[in-house]
Amino acid sequence: MHAESDAYSRGEILSLTRKFITRIKGGVLEDQSEFTQAGKFAQDAKTRALLDAYLSFLKTDLRPGVSYPRHITALKALMLVLESGMDSRIVRTHLRNKPGENNQCKFSVEIFQPSLLRSLVDLLLDAYEDVRSTSLTILKMFPREILMSGLLQTKDQPSYPLPRLTDALSRAEELASNTSRADHADTVARLYHLLFSTAITSRSDKPEIGWWETKAEIVDTILRKLEEKLSLPDVLFSSSMRDAPLHGLLSALRYASA
Repeated sequence: MHAESDAYSRGEILSLTRKFITRIKGGVLEDQSEFTQAGKFAQDAKTRALLDAYLSFLKTDLRPGVSYPRHITALKALMLVLESGMDSRIVRTHLRNKPGENNQCKFSVEIFQPSLLRSLVDLLLDAYEDVRSTSLTILKMFPREILMSGLLQTKDQPSYPLPRLTDALSRAEELASNTSRADHADTVARLYHLLFSTAITSRSDKPEIGWWETKAEIVDTILRKLEEKLSLPDVLFSSSMRDAPLHGLLSALRYASA
């Protein structure tokens, strides 16, 4: 159903999805008292199994190479699930339920996972702007500790590796430099914006601090990269100018000041 090419039909599907999520959450509210204890456990188990299956379905539709309708519909459906508050780690300012619907569930579903983080970061390279922007919106909902420890780690990494988002940023900058495509440069800007939104405002007391940890250091890093490229002689005609993701860096400054 997510493969529906008509935008109106996808809107109808999402409207039904909203009602579906409301019904699921209604079955696992803390203030239920009309069931026996055994009945509650049985219902909760069935509801969790149904929700797990649905989330697995959504994650499948977020894979690279899947069609645009499946990507954007799955992303919007995932936002509906997150805004319902089923993952208790979500910041309450992201909740979008109507008054009286923000009751707490009996259990919390761990939606924020490294595998989902990886899929969403990959979608920041998607050709469609609304896919990139919706992916970024969901990424900003992630708890900071997951976002910064993030993308799937390998055994040969040190015990305290750099935040993996910086690896994604390096790859995006290289890709934008090689292709000079506007959507790739936009990915660079959005990744800087994501790092900026999770960084702390003031400097830490730690003697060694990564450039990604404070907002000031992130802005300084962007400005330094711009200065390195623009200060070169004959910059307008040099290959270095063409190789740099300047549009992405300038857009990143706009995101940081927004």
